[in-house]
Amino acid sequence: MIDRRKFISGAATLGLGTAIAGSIAMTESPDKKKIANSAKKIKHNPIGVSSYSFWQFNGPKEKVPMELCIEKAAAMGFDGIEFLLVQMSSEENSYLQKLKKQAYHAGLDLMGFSTHQGYDGFAWVIDSIEQCLPVAEKCGVVLGLENHWGMGRTAAGVKRIVDTIDSPWLQVTLDTGNFLEDRKAQMELLAPQTFLVQAKTYYGGGKWYTLDIDYPGIGEIMRKNNYRGYISLEFEGNESPETAVPQSLEVLREAFYYEL
Repeated sequence: MIDRRKFISGAATLGLGTAIAGSIAMTESPDKKKIANSAKKIKHNPIGVSSYSFWQFNGPKEKVPMELCIEKAAAMGFDGIEFLLVQMSSEENSYLQKLKKQAYHAGLDLMGFSTHQGYDGFAWVIDSIEQCLPVAEKCGVVLGLENHWGMGRTAAGVKRIVDTIDSPWLQVTLDTGNFLEDRKAQMELLAPQTFLVQAKTYYGGGKWYTLDIDYPGIGEIMRKNNYRGYISLEFEGNESPETAVPQSLEVLREAFYYEL
């Protein structure tokens, strides 16, 4: 039986190879093209999807339970899933273990867990995170501070917190859709400390705004910083997730890879 994910990854790699070969002068022999095409070996970053992509705060969360999100993520060919805390129906251990078991049998990594908090001051935020770090280290969990409005609206604000704490257990969650100005420069500033990339797409027009995001360019930024981690899709458009999420997966598969 053909492994579907290996087939998809192989097909994506073939597509890249075709593009490389197409840039070679037509006077070269087929054998030379083949050698040039195979000289650079790459591997695609794993792509996950946030449960937010299927809900987007549209109606009661009970209509889009985590169990359904896991099913959809697996059926669409993702490698992992990121859970949104506010979307979960319970925080009881039995419920969490149930989701973990379902994801495991679906072949999905649990690659992210997203919470949203309001911030009132840098000192308060730094103190709060420092209290969490011993538990994070004990559990082997890296915390990611996202560029998400408030003091995290700019790369400088995120770095101020991360650099002050200066712990390997606190890194950056880089959201491609939360910088409204100087996006490239701000992403380049955070890329060296990025542990997780959250990638926005807006098929059908954005629910709050629409950005023209250069994913090939962002992929290049992350390769320059040797990023090999997960890309977590956060679809935030008005098109149906049934069509927009698979389209987004194709875009991200093509843009994010690294050389071996």
